Amino acid sequence: MLRCSRKLWALVVTLGLVGCTDTIGRDTAADTALFSHEAPTPGQLRWSQLRPVEGSPRGVPLFVSNNPELVEGYGILAGVPFPGLALHGAQRTPGAPEAQWSRAQLDARCPDGGMRDFGVYLAHILPASLGSGRRVTLAVVPEADTEVRVYGTMGTTDWSDGAGELLTTRSDWWGAELARRFFVETSAPRRTLSAAADELLVIDSALATSVVEGRYHIEADACLYPFTMAHAAPLGGYLPGHYAPGDVKWPGWLDGKGYGRAAGVYEGDVWKGQQSVRIEHAPSTQGIGLLSHDDSMPASAHHGDSATQLFGNYGVLIDQQLDLSNALDHCVDAKVELVSYLDRGGVPDRTPTVSLFEATPDAYTPSMFWNGPVEAITDAGTEVFDPVLRYAPSPLERGEPRRAMESMRQPLARLRLEPGASHSVRVRLPVPGYIVAPIGLTVGARPCD
Repeated sequence: MLRCSRKLWALVVTLGLVGCTDTIGRDTAADTALFSHEAPTPGQLRWSQLRPVEGSPRGVPLFVSNNPELVEGYGILAGVPFPGLALHGAQRTPGAPEAQWSRAQLDARCPDGGMRDFGVYLAHILPASLGSGRRVTLAVVPEADTEVRVYGTMGTTDWSDGAGELLTTRSDWWGAELARRFFVETSAPRRTLSAAADELLVIDSALATSVVEGRYHIEADACLYPFTMAHAAPLGGYLPGHYAPGDVKWPGWLDGKGYGRAAGVYEGDVWKGQQSVRIEHAPSTQGIGLLSHDDSMPASAHHGDSATQLFGNYGVLIDQQLDLSNALDHCVDAKVELVSYLDRGGVPDRTPTVSLFEATPDAYTPSMFWNGPVEAITDAGTEVFDPVLRYAPSPLERGEPRRAMESMRQPLARLRLEPGASHSVRVRLPVPGYIVAPIGLTVGARPCD
């Protein structure tokens, strides 16, 4: 099977093509009858026409540190406080509740609130105004002497190359690379660290040139209390005694609810589901909406000024199996695609980003919607894609009505279904940071040639 290289994807995006061609005939000229991107077709579904995603949280609890995102001072960013720990400066932004921890038992083996087996996702921005020595550090405090097993890493990058190019729209952007290393290539470093009871153990630290992002899986035989911190001076084995201020998003991004940025422990690090897609008409298109409040990880415990749901599921692996069946009396070609949907600020009937949209001064028109790896698993094998679903207007388009590029949808698999036949497509979608939700999985069907 063909694996689309990053170099090839750069060519695909540059030329405005849709995908890679492989032995099962993906993206041939015959596809344009149903899957044209130039005019409304049965392949274009509104967001309201997509089914809600099915499934539930799986995996291990996920400790998330993403609120505040833009850090305006030093201190604790997020943490699971151990008994007796009190932090100061709890109101991090005017009008928000205090950031104090909503204590809960997160692990049955840890009655005081710690965890032995959990994931970590962190993403913060430290501006240059905080000084050249600014850092983001992940650390744990164990209840007893223990060995701490760590898988994962963090890194830092800038938004642009200094010449006007946004690095977030390149396939080697750190967020995409991190998701690829952790979930797909499993090439992130593995370490075992010795930890002493009640002492601060630094897991990792990054000099924050701008954007810092990290993803980990941490295990121990004793209960651990994780913390993330922004600091400049050496920690000296001590936690800061106060919260770090910053641009806390309250009451949230979605319809005025607390679904904005997350800081706390969320129920899982995998959203796993399975759903049937019965093809009863051809041509036709069906779809499933992802990265909405329907599939957002709920919080087990969180800081009081942070999200009760992990909206966007940043740092989470979306694992969906689509069971396709042909209920017709003739053969059909079925095509599964990943489609980016334009977030129009809560408008109920979002339209796909393959359609036209206006760029007005008060409109939010991001330049990058998805940048990260996607796995498609069928009976024929596994294919890994590195799509960059982005919007990049030409200079002639600036100030005019804009049209999203054809690269806003990514073909994942194409199956030939005889009458009464069924096949499954499993899609594994690790969600990187700094992408724009929501997205959908669509299944288009047409009669075989």
